[in-house]
Amino acid sequence: MGAISRALRWMDVSADVLAAPDARTAHGRLVRALSEEFDAFFVVRTVSGPTGTPVARYGPDAVAQPGVAGTLRSWPEALARVEEHPLVAHLVHDRPTVPVTLSDAVAAGRPLSGGTRELIEALGLTVHQLAVPMPGGPGEVFALVADHPVGPAEREAAELLQPMLGGLDRHIALLARIEATARTVATAPALTPRERLVLQGIAGGSTAEGIAARLAISPRTVHKHQENLYRKLGAVDRLSAVLEAQRAGLLPVGPTVTLGGSHGGPARGSGKTGVPAVAVRPSPSTAGR
Repeated sequence: MGAISRALRWMDVSADVLAAPDARTAHGRLVRALSEEFDAFFVVRTVSGPTGTPVARYGPDAVAQPGVAGTLRSWPEALARVEEHPLVAHLVHDRPTVPVTLSDAVAAGRPLSGGTRELIEALGLTVHQLAVPMPGGPGEVFALVADHPVGPAEREAAELLQPMLGGLDRHIALLARIEATARTVATAPALTPRERLVLQGIAGGSTAEGIAARLAISPRTVHKHQENLYRKLGAVDRLSAVLEAQRAGLLPVGPTVTLGGSHGGPARGSGKTGVPAVAVRPSPSTAGR
């Protein structure tokens, strides 16, 4: 395929991916395009696992071919032994930034053991494997498997397409995060309007007396709303109530959430009444979503 033809085709692919209604559909369209570009019968996008080793996103994406059904059933076994794979070891330890093949990994001193070769064959795959690194870590790649060796033309195409793939991949990841947030909000606990106001007061650092004065209700009623909040959110105190509300999308996740004490009077160290005394940053698992 000529450079102009490839550029025009991938402009269409990009438009198709960007127009997809959801992340999974966009991912599928990109996988299909990669399969066609490299004549690959198996394509999977992996992400970095806890130790940096690859873990499949959405599960392995087998592009329709009769023998690949077995690949999906055997995928857990393959993941359990993934660190034995020379291409995975090369990606994790040597961290190449350009597209690499299984042959490159072996040439770099990562031997292909008999057991790994047998597993590859049992899965219905071949040794003709290409990994295109994505930004984010050693396990972040598009991995492709074909029935033929990866030649100079395929290597050149992979290098040319790598920046575009990275951009489309970031779009898909962002779309997935937006969808996850929307699902979280959709399943958030149902709070009454008054409970929401009490929650906002807690998040703002107000005491029960302060919330009561603002809402023109008694502190006892505030405590009752607070008890209901804790029950619905699965919280045990003011801090966990705010964090759980953030996770549920009921409160925005900002750089800092301030919480005051449970009693009135000056906040320790502030010298002012009603100024929150404790600054609590959201946990990494919450703040990064």
